[in-house]
Amino acid sequence: MAGLSAIEIDAHAEFEALKTQYAGDIEEFLQSVAAGFDLTFDRVVMERMMDLAPPGLDEVMALTRILDLLIHRRYDLFVLDSAATGHFIRLIELPALIDQWLKTFFSVLLKYERVLQLPRFSAQLVQLSKNLKQFRALLGDRGRAVLYVVSIPARMAWEETRDLLAACDCLGVHIPALFLNRMTPPGDCRLCEGLRRRERLEAENFRQAFPAQQQVWVYRQRQPPVGRQRLDELAQGLYQAACPDLVGAHA
Repeated sequence: MAGLSAIEIDAHAEFEALKTQYAGDIEEFLQSVAAGFDLTFDRVVMERMMDLAPPGLDEVMALTRILDLLIHRRYDLFVLDSAATGHFIRLIELPALIDQWLKTFFSVLLKYERVLQLPRFSAQLVQLSKNLKQFRALLGDRGRAVLYVVSIPARMAWEETRDLLAACDCLGVHIPALFLNRMTPPGDCRLCEGLRRRERLEAENFRQAFPAQQQVWVYRQRQPPVGRQRLDELAQGLYQAACPDLVGAHA
């Protein structure tokens, strides 16, 4: 489709490349200074620093890659398909944890700044730190970034959505609309009508719990929306009518 690009970043490969570069650089450094310094403790710390990286660092590294595209203004709109609710909460809270890990790492590098020469690796860490700060600022900028939540009419999903909105509220992430997916469409089936009644009750719970978010129902379809025409119909029904601020958004 003209004007549309899809990108899948291999987060694991990027992190492994960073670890490999660090291992080589740090081993060269340790061999060069071992005869003149007592590094019994710091040697263990430095060798294991990458192994002690917070879980999810690879995902955050991949996520912050979009900042490169933003800086170069190659695209007008970025749409990120995030992980499931629990995983996404951990992901948006990770930058603060990783920032602390980076500060610890920088303190070791600063201690040996006169002898420790890891220019390329240090530059990557500095850039990662900058990207994290920019990414956190971007998430909290309502004029540039919004989050559209997709849930289903079920009690467990309601609880997960409540946790997500609470986490986003703490981080200042704007959520203008909530999509309730897999709703049962109208029909003559008695079983389907029973499902509809139950789903409407759950939908009312969502409405009362999250009054600030516009609620949009997405009905189950017999066939998936494959092809440009079906996707255009979906966009008209969901986004342009229910979420006009998504059209022409900047992030």
